[in-house]
Amino acid sequence: MASTSLNVGLIGLGTVGSQVAERLVTGQPQLTRRAGLELCLQKILVRDVDKPRAVKVQPGLLTNDPDLLLDDKDIQVIVEVAGGDEPMHTYLERAIRAGKHVVTANKVVMANHGMPLLTLAAEKNVDVYFEAAVGGGIPLISTFRTDLQANRIERLSAVINGTTNYVLGRMGSDGLSLEDAVKEAQAAGYAEADPTDDVEGFDATYKLAILGSIAYEISVKPGDIYREGINGIEPVDFRYARELGYAIKLVAHTQRHRGRVEARVHPSLVPLDHPLAQVEGADNAVFVEG
Repeated sequence: MASTSLNVGLIGLGTVGSQVAERLVTGQPQLTRRAGLELCLQKILVRDVDKPRAVKVQPGLLTNDPDLLLDDKDIQVIVEVAGGDEPMHTYLERAIRAGKHVVTANKVVMANHGMPLLTLAAEKNVDVYFEAAVGGGIPLISTFRTDLQANRIERLSAVINGTTNYVLGRMGSDGLSLEDAVKEAQAAGYAEADPTDDVEGFDATYKLAILGSIAYEISVKPGDIYREGINGIEPVDFRYARELGYAIKLVAHTQRHRGRVEARVHPSLVPLDHPLAQVEGADNAVFVEG
């Protein structure tokens, strides 16, 4: 039996939010047993409370008033999975100032405002968890913040956008055009209806800003990073690359250089014997040198 309770406010009830809500409701006995706390979903912030939804939640949990979550002293944790910069940045800042812990998958907010939010959280003695913002199921954030704390990171190269890795893989293996490979990725659930963030490298840039800020303990903003998407890649490029002993990957890369940190995202020729060349499908991988 849990000795006390932990009250959760959820922001967002889309694809990810629905899964989170369902897990908190249907999986409560297991989660309570593992955590030693009774996890209680108190409120869910949505844009439209009357919208039909795939997940079944009590209607009384839904609200379109952020104050009912952010000003509720009984809610101790805010879980944000709505995405986008504003108003989510403001909501998370308010939550931290109110002494609430935060769990977020929002790469845009953490890329643009991560360092100030983490500084504020330290001042307020609360935690901000954002593991889901980078790397899918790979525990990258915790690895950099704990396991690699004693290391001086010199270089970081990563395949951190699963959609483009899948698209490039299909273009290379079966000669699909970029357009057809993107459509296939959308049908498989890897790409959004609007694939711009993936194809043009914005998604990888947000993620690299987060990783770079943690790895080098500086503020790396998305606008500081050179960005080039995969729009210019054609199926014939893969044949020439293989003949030369390379794979084509969208690589996010940082390195120390002359007292500064360089950061860039662009299609790269990766030697076939390099670990990043072996990353298949929608998988992610990070190669660190220190």
